[in-house]
Amino acid sequence: MHILKIDAYSLLFLVFIVVVFPVAITAFCEFFLLKPSVFRMSLPLLLFTSLIAAALYFSIIRSDVTLGGDTLHINHIIYSRTLKPQEIRSLNFYDQLPEHLKPTLRTNGIGIGRVRIGNFKTKNSAKGFYLYASSPVSVITTEKETLVFSSSAALHRQIVAWHDKSS
Repeated sequence: MHILKIDAYSLLFLVFIVVVFPVAITAFCEFFLLKPSVFRMSLPLLLFTSLIAAALYFSIIRSDVTLGGDTLHINHIIYSRTLKPQEIRSLNFYDQLPEHLKPTLRTNGIGIGRVRIGNFKTKNSAKGFYLYASSPVSVITTEKETLVFSSSAALHRQIVAWHDKSS
């Protein structure tokens, strides 16, 4: 089940503005202000940047949660976690991300706009793993870290039922 719920067009626009637009402006300024031969050198950079932006876009929207027999897999193209029911201390569902769980420091992850993917420190300096793009959120607390991911109420109920059945 896919968990990151963000409007694809908004995300594509954000990636375009942050990654592709500055390179495109530079390339076209070179074309109009300098010789066209300089522009031909910038064109591969523009194409390469566009490919990086497309890869970033598709990596952000491709996340899912899989409930196996005795494991819960939270997957992303780059980051993932696998949990067993006995590792889970608490399961919570929030309509909005609580203030104490908001990420403050990125330790290894992606943070573009409101999207947070990867490892972050929370406001209370706890270690957190985020696959967050929008509310509502499911929060799973283990001894080592807190996992925060965008989810629906139905997905959260499935996780709770799996946890109760497996414990």
